Amino acid sequence: WTPSSYDPREVRLGTHSNAPPQVFLDVGISSPELDDWTPIEGEGSFQVVPAPGGIGALVAAALFTGRRRRACAMDNATDPSLYVAAKVGVAGTGLHDWLTVKVLDDGTVAWQSALSVAGAGDDQPTAVAVGTRKDLGTLKNFVFVTGYTRTAAQGNRFTTACYEDTGNCPACGVELWVNRTDGTFAAGDDRGVAIITQPTHVTDAPVSAFVTGRLRQAGGDYDIHTMKFQSNPEPPQVPGVPRWEIAFSGPNDDVPVSIWYEPSVWDEEIGQFKPGVFIGGNTVGATTGLDWLTIRYSEITP
Repeated sequence: WTPSSYDPREVRLGTHSNAPPQVFLDVGISSPELDDWTPIEGEGSFQVVPAPGGIGALVAAALFTGRRRRACAMDNATDPSLYVAAKVGVAGTGLHDWLTVKVLDDGTVAWQSALSVAGAGDDQPTAVAVGTRKDLGTLKNFVFVTGYTRTAAQGNRFTTACYEDTGNCPACGVELWVNRTDGTFAAGDDRGVAIITQPTHVTDAPVSAFVTGRLRQAGGDYDIHTMKFQSNPEPPQVPGVPRWEIAFSGPNDDVPVSIWYEPSVWDEEIGQFKPGVFIGGNTVGATTGLDWLTIRYSEITP
């Protein structure tokens, strides 16, 4: 069939020891031919590799067709794999659930996993991040996805899920836990916005992920809420419960845009190098209107 439009959204660069660099490009494709002239979307994750003369060659494409499907975020792993977080239309409604998909370097879909705690309304992932750990000598990828799920009573809930990638079979995307966090406002538009994993050090320690989002508080304003999770923590830590969480509350609305983790930052207050978490976003000042905001947290207790 002939697509009627293309909508490029996100790009990732993958580098692997035994292959040339690969560029992963997410492109939304709409076509009226698939559903009785009702535009729907299929999502393709394309890889492009350098070719002679500096021209990129398309080596693989994965297309997910179905009503109202849209890729929302993607991240690549240390092996030639791509992980896509997408929203998928629910049959007979105008609502969406979220879906996490693993795509191999030849465009084959290895597995897809739907969120187990779908809300009663429109659910959508907004960001995904992948980390790797060693498990009994075998490298395993862990996929963290954040976004929101909706309930009738509580509005949108800041939702984060973790999956273990156990291989390339249809059931190999194993959901380990789901965390749903609410602000104190009864029905706020709470949501996860950005997520990053700790830079990969291939050990048997759990993979750590840092996620930031917004929570609406009782007064009606949004605060920036940041949490640290671990893929499969050792007892007494509980899977899906933040290792720590912290809020930034300005005089009005505060909204995060991005997050970054730096493993070694000089902390003047304690006179040591400590891991640092950086948040970029916006804040509305009491008299200045919309301001540019940068937050730095030092991780004193990992």
